[in-house]
Amino acid sequence: MSKVAALCLAALLLCAALPGPVASQGPVTITVSGTVTGPGGPLAGLAVYVGSDMDDLEVWTDAGGRYSATLQTTGHVYFNLHPDPAQRLAWLNFSRENVTTDLTEDIALVGGHLFDLGATAGGTPVPHPSEVEVQPMAKPRFESQWHVLNWDPNTRRYFAVLAPDIYWVTLHTAPPGYYSTSQGFDLRGGDLVADMPFNDTY
Repeated sequence: MSKVAALCLAALLLCAALPGPVASQGPVTITVSGTVTGPGGPLAGLAVYVGSDMDDLEVWTDAGGRYSATLQTTGHVYFNLHPDPAQRLAWLNFSRENVTTDLTEDIALVGGHLFDLGATAGGTPVPHPSEVEVQPMAKPRFESQWHVLNWDPNTRRYFAVLAPDIYWVTLHTAPPGYYSTSQGFDLRGGDLVADMPFNDTY
C-alpha cells in the first residue's frame, strides 16, 4: 500500500470513529405535579398556571393543595401563582430549565402585602400601562424568579401582592415629554398605596 493510500485510509477510519452530529432535543410530554402550601398549610382551590414554550395551562389545587398538569415542552417550564389579593399571599413567578421528564414541584407561598401603584405625569394619572420592572432590594430573588405588577384597566393602576421587602420599581414606557423613571418602595411594614410621577427631566 502506498503512503498516500495509507494516509487516506487512516483519515477515513478517523472520520468513522468520530461521533455524528447530536440531534436537538425535540418536544416531550411531561407531567408536572406537586403540592402548594401557605403559612397555614395546604392551599385548596388555588389556580396554578403552568406553561412552556408550547403549552399554557391553568389547573387548580385539590382539597389537599395538590395540582397536576400534563404538557409538551422542549425543556422550559414556568409557573405563575397569583392568589386573590384578599388572601395576602405573595405572588410567585418562576421557571425551570432542561426539563425532559416528569417533574415534582412543591411550592410554598409566603404572606405578603398589597402594593397599589398609580403612575402620573404632571400630576395627572397616566391612563395606559407602561413596561414595568420590579426588583427586590433587601432579599435578592433567585435567578429564575421574577416579579410583576398587574394593570387594572378599571382603576388604571398597577397592583400585586409582594413579600415584605423594599422594591425598586422602574416604569420604562413614558408618555411624550417624560422619561423612564425609577423609585424605591418599602413594603416591609404592610400594604402600600402610592403614586409614582414620571420624570420630566433626563
